[in-house]
Amino acid sequence: MNSFLYIEDQYFRHAGFAKAIMERAKQKQGPLYIFVVTLPAEAKAATARAETLQQLNRDDLIMSESKAEKKGDKALRKAMEKMKAAGVFVHLCRLRTSKDNPAFTSANGAKIAAFTNYKDIYVHSKLTIIDNAHYVVGSANHNIRSMQTDTELAIAVEDTRGSASKALKLRKSLWKQHVNSVKDDQWLSDGTVKDWYNDWQETMSDNDKQYQIKQPRISNIFTLYGDPFNFNLD
Repeated sequence: MNSFLYIEDQYFRHAGFAKAIMERAKQKQGPLYIFVVTLPAEAKAATARAETLQQLNRDDLIMSESKAEKKGDKALRKAMEKMKAAGVFVHLCRLRTSKDNPAFTSANGAKIAAFTNYKDIYVHSKLTIIDNAHYVVGSANHNIRSMQTDTELAIAVEDTRGSASKALKLRKSLWKQHVNSVKDDQWLSDGTVKDWYNDWQETMSDNDKQYQIKQPRISNIFTLYGDPFNFNLD
């Protein structure tokens, strides 16, 4: 029984992959939590990304901020109910880093408070980790070109040795980089997958607030679209 997928992918816009995930959900094996670290889709790829999200019942993440404001909570609740009914819960994330600028002095001699510069981290990896027991790494992205046209290479590894699993060690190492959690071994190992999902949500929400006021980030993970349309499951 699969309980979570962790995906790092430059593109993540293959509707066929999303459809396969939803087919798995129909088997009623319990909830499936998906953590995706990717890049914002450029304009020419927006349609492919939208098709992927629609397959995952995350229509709410396709909406622009202006559309979301007009549709309000009604559309949001509808999308969440579709997700819950299917048993699939998805975080779509981007990575950012920040650097503090030193305070400077204005023309009249007054000290001006420092602000923070943010920069996107370019995600070029192609990695999938499943249940701390399987991982796939290689050159293939989750998009049509990689899956159907280009010649790609990926290695799939199964390692079910529990705490000795390389998949577990790889996932924890990457999550610690992204989340910068001082509770790494505690909540990345002992907590439930739902706990992880909610912790990511809380961290991304805090980071987005820091980004809006140009203050230092808490960690590197942010909501993909910089909007509030990811949700805690409580």
